[in-house]
Amino acid sequence: MLRENLSPQIMHKERHSLWLNAFFLLTLQSAHAAGEDRTAWASACGCAARLTNRLTAQQLDTERAVNHYSDAINQQLQLIAAALAGDRDLQRLVIPLITSSGAALEACHVAIKTRLEKQREATSKTHKAISALSTLSYLTTYEPKITLKQTTDANLQNVQITAENHVKTAEKESCQEATAEADLTHNEETEKTEKEPVITATHRDVIATCSQDGGSTACGANQLANGGIITLQLKAANKLTTVGRGSNKFSSTNKEEKIVVSSALHSDAATVKEAHDALRKLATEASLAACDSLPKDFATHSGSTDFKLAAHKALLADYTKEKLTSGDESTLKEQLKQAYGNQNSDFSKVFWNKLEEIKVPQQVEGREKEIELKKQTTMSQTSDAITRLLLRKLQAAAETSQKNQASNKGKQEDPAEKTAEKEVTDKAAPTNCSSHTTSETCTKGQNCKWENNACKDSTFLVRKFL
Repeated sequence: MLRENLSPQIMHKERHSLWLNAFFLLTLQSAHAAGEDRTAWASACGCAARLTNRLTAQQLDTERAVNHYSDAINQQLQLIAAALAGDRDLQRLVIPLITSSGAALEACHVAIKTRLEKQREATSKTHKAISALSTLSYLTTYEPKITLKQTTDANLQNVQITAENHVKTAEKESCQEATAEADLTHNEETEKTEKEPVITATHRDVIATCSQDGGSTACGANQLANGGIITLQLKAANKLTTVGRGSNKFSSTNKEEKIVVSSALHSDAATVKEAHDALRKLATEASLAACDSLPKDFATHSGSTDFKLAAHKALLADYTKEKLTSGDESTLKEQLKQAYGNQNSDFSKVFWNKLEEIKVPQQVEGREKEIELKKQTTMSQTSDAITRLLLRKLQAAAETSQKNQASNKGKQEDPAEKTAEKEVTDKAAPTNCSSHTTSETCTKGQNCKWENNACKDSTFLVRKFL
């Protein structure tokens, strides 16, 4: 099955399984590393292999932390989704965990950021050192050899010249360090005790040998024309040899190697030391311990003062509290034990496993369905669930607002209420007709009538005509 055809759930389980296996192997390796021979390699090729493996091990640590951080973010989102989907009792348990999870995420983010800055520096310096060591390894491994052989003709232009290029036997054995390096364990703990590399082959000599027949017979009194042979060969050395110039002659009684030229190689010892120091600092000054825990681990929350304060507010309904007293913490301790348990195993059984069974909305095959929270294995899935939960709340608020508006509008247009209001107004109109100055206000008054540009009591007018 192609990887791209795997479901997100399967991919998440696969990745989780891989990291568990990696953690198990690292645990075994850490125990094994204690008994390993950690002697620094002396050859350029062995040193290059050691630097490469040290850098790779630390890069893997960073990669694990980044993946851990991604899982932690998704668990934080699951808490938010649970708070939105659950009832009030569940919200009281979830809300305190959100603040401490956020603080843990921030601490991990800062640790990764610091780590990446130092890792970039260590990577650059290590690659530079490896490049220099590769060149040095080539120069100290291959020993070109030139043979000058005179035949019966005494003329130098007829000297037979042959050349060969072979690997020095000792260097072959030395470069086996690179093979042995593959069997060593590298992790944060071994890095703290890593010794500074010391390269032994730092010079190169030109060696001249004279023999009569290419065998063990020295030149002696034989002339080159009689089959004498001179060889010139480059060889690695660990020190500079002073050449005696004019007195540096071949022996007449035995075959002898004479150093005719000795020179230092550019070993880049400073570059190698910079790489070593940068890798040590990466392990000791850029710890990723802040990324060890997850929101589903109770240890992430139990030591957080923010968690305790939020838990006090939520569990004891003391919402205005901003600082806990010793008495508050004593009371809270029992509340926390009842709500979450006191160990990671309790926390998983009492709370987290149940939280993951909560169903939240998710789009499946073009339709919205209710899916268990534990199946929201990616940040995009959990974020989508949160979005859908918030949209539901937004929809419910809009429907409630529309109902309230319709109810208020009906009350304002009720004719019975208008008639009642008019009767109240009429009854409340003043009985002193002379107080009205206009015909409009006069006619609203009780027993008032507008006559001759004045408001008069109509009962008086009636009595007048009786």
